[in-house]
Amino acid sequence: MTRRSSQQFGVTTETSSASSTVTLVLRGEFDSSVVPTFDAAALNVAALRPERVTVDLGTVTILDSAAIGAVMRLRKAVLSADNKFSLLAPHPFQQRLFAITGLGHVIEATE
Repeated sequence: MTRRSSQQFGVTTETSSASSTVTLVLRGEFDSSVVPTFDAAALNVAALRPERVTVDLGTVTILDSAAIGAVMRLRKAVLSADNKFSLLAPHPFQQRLFAITGLGHVIEATE
């Protein structure tokens, strides 16, 4: 059975050369079925080696454990290159997921 997403996942990359920041703007349902799409975008961003990588969750409607794992893999890659990582505009339900999983204290979140 193929699952159809009611809100199609998308990822857009925004680059700020002035601040050497790359932002991955996510939208829709971020779940295990779209993690490979996110991972491909994350791999491209990591190859750029920006000073900061930001993941914008502002328009994500669903976030599952596979998606959280993908975000944490990107975070690990960015930090291991001595760069900075942050989440932008996480909704309260997303913040709660990070808190429940024990990851709330390791993620820098901005509004």
